[in-house]
Amino acid sequence: MVTVNIRECPPLLFEVKSSREMSVSFGGAPFVFIHNDKPSDVNTYCVRTLANKKLVGKLRTDISACHHDVVSFHFDDYQRIIQVSGCMLNCYHITRSHLGNTKDLKLQYSVDFKKALQKTQTPPSTPVVTSYGRVVRRRSEPAADFISAIQDVDYEDETYLVHAVVTIQENVEDCAASLCFIDDRTGSIIKQVPLPTWAQGAANSVYHELDCIVHLVQCGSCSTCYYYKLRRRKKKKINSQT
Repeated sequence: MVTVNIRECPPLLFEVKSSREMSVSFGGAPFVFIHNDKPSDVNTYCVRTLANKKLVGKLRTDISACHHDVVSFHFDDYQRIIQVSGCMLNCYHITRSHLGNTKDLKLQYSVDFKKALQKTQTPPSTPVVTSYGRVVRRRSEPAADFISAIQDVDYEDETYLVHAVVTIQENVEDCAASLCFIDDRTGSIIKQVPLPTWAQGAANSVYHELDCIVHLVQCGSCSTCYYYKLRRRKKKKINSQT
């Protein structure tokens, strides 16, 4: 048994300020870190080198009252940074100059799920016409007035795919949820799988492992589990089957 007595604090090796809403994240090689240096400006994330705290780049975000933006290192590659902002998913790559002494932050790909998923929505139904020949115009509100956001982002290292759970608010009551599979190299949406079991106002959790999708819905004391099975076709397209 060895007893260690510490009579004074060890020397301070690293100190940095950050807001309460965000913790300091470390990654990269050589190391860099992400933090928010101004608590009064929570919309700005700074990426700095660990050795001398030199600024590599800044990421501006739009903070929503319901969905806070997320900036973190990539799940499988600490040389990249993932930014989730509303319905936008951005992936940045930390590059080094030809001299090797400076770093830069470059956008690798950007995915606008709201724009991509709205293309797949069905057109409005046939307008109602009265007996006098007048067209009854239904009151429609733009989708931008409602909250649409990325609910969760994860990475499957076996398939090298990023999958994101996205909800598009169609109106005050209706909300369409989808599980989108993204090519981690190009950012293109390979497949969109609708989640008809999504319950608005309840606690939803979606898990993906290889060809399995598990959707857990908890509403009060009641919990329901839905299971989806993915199958791969010869053309390497992913299809969903409940």
